[in-house]
Amino acid sequence: MSPRPAGRAATLLVLAVGLISISFAAPLIRLAQAPAVTVAAFRMGISVVLLSPFFWLTWRQRRADFTREPRLLLLSALSGIFLALHFGLWIQSLHETSVTSSVVLVTMNPVFLGIASPLLLKERISRRVVFAIVLGLVGAVVITLRWRTTELVSPQNLHGNLLALGGAVMYSGYLLLGRRVRRGISILSYVYAVYAVSALILLAGVAIFRQSLLGFTRLTYLYLVLLAVIPQLLGHTSFNWALKHMTAPVVSLVILGEPVGASLIAWLLLHQPPTIQEVAGGIMVLGAVALAATASSPLEGRGVR
Repeated sequence: MSPRPAGRAATLLVLAVGLISISFAAPLIRLAQAPAVTVAAFRMGISVVLLSPFFWLTWRQRRADFTREPRLLLLSALSGIFLALHFGLWIQSLHETSVTSSVVLVTMNPVFLGIASPLLLKERISRRVVFAIVLGLVGAVVITLRWRTTELVSPQNLHGNLLALGGAVMYSGYLLLGRRVRRGISILSYVYAVYAVSALILLAGVAIFRQSLLGFTRLTYLYLVLLAVIPQLLGHTSFNWALKHMTAPVVSLVILGEPVGASLIAWLLLHQPPTIQEVAGGIMVLGAVALAATASSPLEGRGVR
């Protein structure tokens, strides 16, 4: 059921806040002088610390969320795994390719959802979605194989773009599970469980890769705190909240604005304007994602009710 007019206006406002917030993620990650897995661990860890008082002060209500349907706790944990892998892949990609390429490619998740839909949700894929998938792949090739010779032969850019695509696949799993779980539990219970599992996995990654959580500049720590507060708590939580109150295609289309916002912020803060090739490929990818998201929602259907 669609929200009432007042509810819809409030939901659109939350989505607008979410879009502006997530647009700061890529520039803040590039500004933070720390390894990718460390940045991701700080982002999720700080988010959990800030949410903890709100979660534990209302523990009775939170416990009821999961005891009513214990499977939702398992699905939330799985969602946290997908989110951790998404951040690990995507943040590393930002160290190996441009902000524009990374953010455009990582927002291809509706295209991947369109591919996964008939396999996981038993949904039929329309010709429009098939065309969107083809267009998205062409756009990805244009972005990956840039036309400047020095970049065309650079294995680092190619690897960074592939990491961003991997991040999009992981984010697709995160959205699929989020849509299912958010229908059964409150927003605070869901995001706390997801963020906590994600933080634990990323902290394990810090240990496995022998990275450090100490020794960075004060400015880097400031960027890490801002990364947790703005893109994560305001951005991701806004979209997770909206998944229950507005259809998934609308939420997905709003998220498509992230590459535009991130590129503008990166241009201003990092002096990194997008190339003509990135703009052309980005338009193709965003057009493909928009077609896939508006044709039929892979997040809604028999498989996730």
